[in-house]
Amino acid sequence: MGSELSKQEEKQESGSAGPVINRAAELKDGIVQMESLIQKAAALVTEEARRVEGIKEMFAAEVAALEAQLADKDEALRQKESALQEIEERLTARIRELESRLEAKESRKGKNRDFEGGTPQDMESTPIRRSMRDVVVRRGDTVTRQEGHTPEKSRLASLLAPSKRKS
Repeated sequence: MGSELSKQEEKQESGSAGPVINRAAELKDGIVQMESLIQKAAALVTEEARRVEGIKEMFAAEVAALEAQLADKDEALRQKESALQEIEERLTARIRELESRLEAKESRKGKNRDFEGGTPQDMESTPIRRSMRDVVVRRGDTVTRQEGHTPEKSRLASLLAPSKRKS
């Protein structure tokens, strides 16, 4: 009887322990699966972080290239503006030189149909001076006259017009 009793006790113990052991095994399997999922998620996060860093580096390189292009274009623009300013200064100096040569030539000839006597300051009011001041020149524009000036009134027009000979 003792052996039957011990078998029954074992059955009872194994019978009541069976569901607990099964539940513990299930929990253990669940924990293993969770740990596996956590490791996979960590690997995915690490991979995604690397991918994001690669994208950041790519954008940083592209921004640097665009900034370099912008700097090159800014430098080219500065050079062109400098060249334009230099050309403008040379042309202005050339105009002044030609004006002074014209004044000297007119004063040497002693003739000025539009200017009869007076001081050199009065020459400012001569038609050629006024017509030259009225000419407007801008970059890309053509030479235009302001209203009220006709070619007949301009000394420059009279110099360029064919001369009429008296017989």
